[in-house]
Order: sequence, then structure tokens, then C-alpha cells
Amino acid sequence: PADAVPADAAPADSSSADAPSAGSTAAAEITVEDELGIARNPADDVPLGQETSEVAVAANDDNEDPELTPEQIKNAINEKLRVAMQDRDVEQVLAVLENGHAQLPKDQDIGMALLRFSLQRDLTMAQANLIMDEEGTKFSDDTDKEALAANFLKTALLAEDIIGAERSENPQLAQMQSFVVFNKARALGLQGNSDDAITALRQAYDLGFDQFPGLSKDPFFAGIVENPQFTGLIDEMTGKLREQFRETAREEIAQSPEMEFDFELPDLENNPVKLADFAGKVVIVDFWGTWCPPCRMEIPHFIELKEKYKDDLEIVGISYENGDEAEKVKIVSDFVAENGVNYPCVMGDDATQQAVQITGFPTTLFIDRDGKVRLKIVGYHPYLKLESYVAALMDEGDEG
Repeated sequence: PADAVPADAAPADSSSADAPSAGSTAAAEITVEDELGIARNPADDVPLGQETSEVAVAANDDNEDPELTPEQIKNAINEKLRVAMQDRDVEQVLAVLENGHAQLPKDQDIGMALLRFSLQRDLTMAQANLIMDEEGTKFSDDTDKEALAANFLKTALLAEDIIGAERSENPQLAQMQSFVVFNKARALGLQGNSDDAITALRQAYDLGFDQFPGLSKDPFFAGIVENPQFTGLIDEMTGKLREQFRETAREEIAQSPEMEFDFELPDLENNPVKLADFAGKVVIVDFWGTWCPPCRMEIPHFIELKEKYKDDLEIVGISYENGDEAEKVKIVSDFVAENGVNYPCVMGDDATQQAVQITGFPTTLFIDRDGKVRLKIVGYHPYLKLESYVAALMDEGDEG
């Protein structure tokens, strides 16, 4: 997944909305018409609130002469969603969609919208309740673990109802399924149910989930991490995925057109940093923002890559935030300190963003030892995928 570009960091022709605050699910960036795809008919409109009456519920039954049609109910739901989304009230959006799904349980548009928002809520909640320090990742002190697990399991049941248990042929739906089932495994791990958690993790892998490295450090699995079946599964899946990614990384890099790129930007202490400073090394350049959930999800991967490759790999985060310059620097500085970021971050400008033609965050560039951009990727990618690109470029240098 990739997030939209924040308004004051976007190219002049961008129509993206303002960047949401950190932790936001960015609900306002998704239009109700896109979600439900309803062709409105003014003649079908009903007053707000009326759709929740007994008559409205009866309209979903096989009533020969319902007073309200499903189209009227959906129009009314749309109106409520518009209000909630204008207010960026994600909980109210979910409440409206849940009510709509209860009234029209066979309606795929409403069901899929509810599933998407539920998964987005779950992923945001999980990340918001995890903190990083020198000891690793752990739950914050005020985490309601029972509520987290309950939400994850509820979304898993919803996904089975809407999409089914078998892997969807639609890649986007299959990805949603994989994350939903992974969260189900997290919930079961949190409850100490090791057998069912392991079964769910295998199912997530079959659905395409590819983020097994590091799960032994995931606080959700702390209660089962000593189970040899769990650790064996992580090792098995990690080995399979590493082999798969290594096979495709070289091909992706070979097929990607090289592009010219350079930058000179101020770091968090206003010292100039330029690409030439890292000549002769493999370099990752990450265009990101603290407001962007998938960007934040990738940060631990970059930290781990830097720890693994040390001086053989350089990573630079080019940061884009909303606010004046001082506010932007403080936002990034606080994030870097709180999350143990072990590589330099610089403050991005419009010219650098436009030179790369950013269409979404995060955008990541992989640069070889000759300073050439060999690959550009957009959106979140798992650790093993990122590592496979670095290894491919490292191997090129060793072969040369």
C-alpha cells in the first residue's frame, strides 16, 4: 500500500488531500462514491435516520412491497458516510458501515467497504499500540490487548463472510485476506493459543503473507515464542520467502530503466547531505513522512538492513511533512529519537520530489555503487523483499 502525497509536499499538479496526522487511517482520502459505487437517484432519497427504522430493515427481506428499497437504504447510508468522512471520524464511518451491513448483509459494496475500513483500523491500532526502544518492540503501557484481539478476530470473520476462506483471484483482495488472517494469528498468539496461531500463520502464508522475518520479536506472539513449532514455522517460511525474493530481485533490477538522480538537502541539524557523500556504496533513498502508515511500517526494516550491512550500505530518509520548517524538523527529530532510526534523515524539497516523480509514499530508490538508480518502488514492502534488492546490488559489486 502507498499513501497519497501531502498537499504542501506534492507536485503542482497533485490533487491529493492534506496529509493526515500520524496514526490517522486517512479515511477522508477515500470517497464514498468510490467505496460503494452507488448511482444516486434523487427519487430514492430518504431522510437521514429513517433508514434505520423497522421498515428499512424489512426492505432487505424478500418483502413483496417494501416501503424502502435497498437503493434508498444505500443512498441514506451514503449521506451518513459523507458526514462522517468529512469529519474524518473513522469510528463513525465503521458504525455506519456496520449498520448498513446489518441491513443489507448480501450487498458486496457495503461489505467490502466495511472490510477495508476494518482492516485499516486494525493495522493502525496495532501500530499505535507498539513502541520501540533500545530493548526492541513492545506494547505501550495503556494497550487494551483484549480489545485488539477482539477486533482482529471480528475482522477475520467478516473477511470470511465477504471474500471467503479460499485465496481470491483478485491480487488486492488476496493481499487483504493475508493481512486479515495474519492479524487473526496475532490475536490468537496474544491469547496464548499457539496451535491455532500457527495454523493461521500457515494460512496467511498460503494467502500471500510475506513478512515472517522478525515475528519472533513481535509482542503479539510473546506468549508462544518459546514453542518450537512456532520458531520452526518462522524459519521455514523465512527460508522459502528469501529464496523466492532472491530469484526475482535480479530480474526486476535488470528490467528497470536506470534514472539520473542527485540531491543535496539539509539534515535535522541543518548540515548539508548529498548523494556524492556515499560514493562507492550501495544506497537506499527512502521518500517518506511520519504521517504515512506504510512509511512508518517500513522504518524497522531499514533499521535492520543498516544493522546487517553496516558500512557497506547507506540509507537516507528524505522526509516530507506539513507545517513550517521548524515544525517539520521537530516532527522528524522526535520520530527518529523515539524509534531508534540509525541512518540520516534529511528534509525534502519540491525539486527533489518532482525529479523522482513521486506518485505515492513511501517511494524507495536503490542506487548501485556507481551512483545509478537501478530500481524505484512505491508502497510498503516486507523486509525480505528490500533485502533481496540490496543483496542483488551487493553481488553485482562483488562480481565486478
